[in-house]
Amino acid sequence: MSVPPSGHRQVSLRGSSAREITRDALLQKVSEERQLRSHLRRAAAAALTIQRIWRRYHLIRKVTEQLHEEWEVLVNQPDINLTNQWISSKMLRPFLFFITQPSSWYNWQQTKTVKSISRCFKIILNIINSMGMPFY
Repeated sequence: MSVPPSGHRQVSLRGSSAREITRDALLQKVSEERQLRSHLRRAAAAALTIQRIWRRYHLIRKVTEQLHEEWEVLVNQPDINLTNQWISSKMLRPFLFFITQPSSWYNWQQTKTVKSISRCFKIILNIINSMGMPFY
């Protein structure tokens, strides 16, 4: 083999298709990748937040409906012992919980909710009348 003359140009061993990337292009590419990763992190966090809120809403709605059903069965029993403790813990607390939930005012639940309100007030008024409490 002979030594090439000194005036010849250097040959790159990377191949002719390799393209030089400028400093500005490299910085732009890194910046875009960083923005994409940041966007993906925010999207994942948003998805988790939506899932958490939906699970909470769904669970509260389910518990509200179950509590409402149990309350209906309880207050429609013919032999209720109407003590202050029973009224407070068995009737009013569950009633106030399910009546204040937004799901109780949907169209398909509204009639049931209105009937429950009516039933609750009838029981309270009957207790007041039976005790002979004066109205002021």
